Amino acid sequence: MISDYLANAILGHIHGKASFTMPANLWICGSTTTPTLTGTNVTPIGTRVQTTAATWNTPALRSINNSATIDLGTMVTGGTITHLVAYDAFSGGNFLFFVPLTSAKTVASGDPVKIDPSMATTTLNSV
Repeated sequence: MISDYLANAILGHIHGKASFTMPANLWICGSTTTPTLTGTNVTPIGTRVQTTAATWNTPALRSINNSATIDLGTMVTGGTITHLVAYDAFSGGNFLFFVPLTSAKTVASGDPVKIDPSMATTTLNSV
């Protein structure tokens, strides 16, 4: 689901109200809670990791997914990851979107976490 920030930025851009600058990179992390569209209720697990344009396939049919493995690194704490969240900066920044995992992943401290290609999909639904 795209965030309110990103939806408003896209609408403002296409209607000539404000220019939207594409982020240079996306910063992804896991969350143990379901985020809201405003970016609240994110409980990160691990740190944000950088992804580049090369990490993502070309969008088609209102959808885009990862073309490469996203390595979230080694978990410092344990928990159950239910969502991936994306920001436009390593720290702070704008909350862009979240992706629910098909099935929650329970991890322990010290576990490596990787998201296989095509497993992180963001879709824009029509109304």
